[in-house]
Amino acid sequence: HTLTQPPLFAMKLLSFDGDFRAYKAQIAAAYNGISLETVKVDMAAKEHLKPEFLAKNPLGKVPVLETDSGSIFESNAIARYVARLRRDTELYGVSFFESGQVDSWIDFCSHELELSVTIWLYPVLGFRAFNSGMHAKSVQDVRNALTVLENHLLLRTFLVGNKVTLADIVNVATLFYPMKFLLDGDFRASFPSVTRWFMTCVNQPAFKAVLGTTTLCTDEVLADGCSVKASKIAGGAKKAGGGKAKGGDKKAGAGKAKGGDKKAAAPAPAPAAAPAPAPAPAKKEKPKGPFDDLPKSSMDMDHWKRTYSNSRPDYLSSMTTFWNEIFDKEGYSIWFAKYNYNNENTVGFMTSNLVGGFLQRCDGVRRYAFGTMVIANEEKPFEVEGIWLMRGQKIEPMLDANPDAEYYTWTKLDTDDAAVRAKVGAYWCAEDSLPDGRKLFDSKLFK
Repeated sequence: HTLTQPPLFAMKLLSFDGDFRAYKAQIAAAYNGISLETVKVDMAAKEHLKPEFLAKNPLGKVPVLETDSGSIFESNAIARYVARLRRDTELYGVSFFESGQVDSWIDFCSHELELSVTIWLYPVLGFRAFNSGMHAKSVQDVRNALTVLENHLLLRTFLVGNKVTLADIVNVATLFYPMKFLLDGDFRASFPSVTRWFMTCVNQPAFKAVLGTTTLCTDEVLADGCSVKASKIAGGAKKAGGGKAKGGDKKAGAGKAKGGDKKAAAPAPAPAAAPAPAPAPAKKEKPKGPFDDLPKSSMDMDHWKRTYSNSRPDYLSSMTTFWNEIFDKEGYSIWFAKYNYNNENTVGFMTSNLVGGFLQRCDGVRRYAFGTMVIANEEKPFEVEGIWLMRGQKIEPMLDANPDAEYYTWTKLDTDDAAVRAKVGAYWCAEDSLPDGRKLFDSKLFK
């Protein structure tokens, strides 16, 4: 029988104030509309080690859930129980397969994230002494786990399906204190999708009912004895064999035998004739690039990129210099790009990820190109467009370097036209809107 209403028995959750593990069940209860009374356990007075508590959890740990059928311990087991009390809220997914996915991400959190997080967090909270070796390892382990989440969330709003599930609740609860105290802006910069997902979740009413308003960390809190911020800790393990062996193997025959008569050494054999030198390998010719045969241009692309960057915040002021002093229309061309499938861009962050991925694939022309991509409209459909400065008079080098470029229509612009020049400036320097009045959802620069 599937419950569609909260159980009549008021369950009790035994824990202490601010226990992130208790948050898992509390948020699930908020989603399911279940009354969950929290009973404070005085850890300092060792109430969790008293016989009456150990009868509920022989491990002497919190949280513990008291139900009318008995007690449940271990935070994920408690959260699973509460989530399953109502099927219609779909905290455990909409199918058996999604239920399996939810369990996958809960187990991921237990084995890959939560342990590393606590090793890093507990010295900051004063729960245990700081150890530099364990700290560095935990920071790297957290980074590795967040990389897995980042890759998964790149094109997803939630971990499983299209709505919040227990997978999101468990992982967000585990990251709640790290996001508030440990993971500053420099650290989070590598994980924009994780940050977006986390903030999406904590701003849902059920999360806010338990967590309150969540503010992201701006300056990492360091444990006593720690002097290096996590964003400055280099990742990666040391190469095997990097250290020196203690003592080392001695060469055979290097030591003298004790005692005994010394025998005359046998004459050394004549040295063998030196082998004929091998022929020098033929030099491999460097393949020609798409711009190598073009006539020399008077325009210095690096000079333009510096001029543009140094004009901040008034980027538009650099355009007069660009047109009058820098641009060489014989050596460079300017192109308008329009994405061919804008009608499919119905989710804002996914459209931003689409553009970000496109720019990452443009590295092959970085020395010879400059441009901006804009995402117009504040709601679907989001329209992706861009204006690009390219070496030469053809767009083929871009199409060859970036396989995604074929999904755009490229139109060469007449740079002698004053209206075109105004449009180029508007796209390259846009902040809030485009000349046609469309509001900007996002814009990205390639330089």
